[in-house]
Amino acid sequence: MRWKECIATLLLVAMVTVTEARVSGKLMVVSRVRREVTMATTPAPDETLLDPNGPHVCTRRITESRTVRETYRQPYTTLTTRCIFYICFRQPKTAYRQAYRSVVKSMIVTKRACCPGYHQESDSCEPSCYMCIHGTCTAPDVCTCEDEYVGQQCRCDGQRYGSDCELNCDCQNGGTCGGDDSQCFCPPGYS
Repeated sequence: MRWKECIATLLLVAMVTVTEARVSGKLMVVSRVRREVTMATTPAPDETLLDPNGPHVCTRRITESRTVRETYRQPYTTLTTRCIFYICFRQPKTAYRQAYRSVVKSMIVTKRACCPGYHQESDSCEPSCYMCIHGTCTAPDVCTCEDEYVGQQCRCDGQRYGSDCELNCDCQNGGTCGGDDSQCFCPPGYS
């Protein structure tokens, strides 16, 4: 994990306790909020590094307004002197010179980005998972757990707890532990 993502993760620990939140006027689950905030705290990835034919790279065509400098022929008037026999007079004449102006033009551009469910890591798109603690993110929101870990976030099984699942759970009557602490969750009919 890059150091900027670690900082963003530390800043988001307090947000994990809520189950849903409003972001940009839409109701989203915490995992989506986390991704939005993480993206806001890290610099935008350089899309030019992505191979347009690479796996999980999506392209989209958008219209952008750009200010460009263009050349044009600018008319101007000069006075020339003409003489017919001994009578001279000044006559206006239109001439043209090259000039520059700024013009706003609409241009269709192709942008590359990782497809939904993936994020950019250097020059490739990697799957995104929310809190894949003791496992490897193998597909969007799919965490393949290491031995001894279970669940969508690869936490301790119900019989162990602690940051590395090193402590045994003392729950009785089929109760399970909460993952990081020794709190017991009782089956129906027990308290």
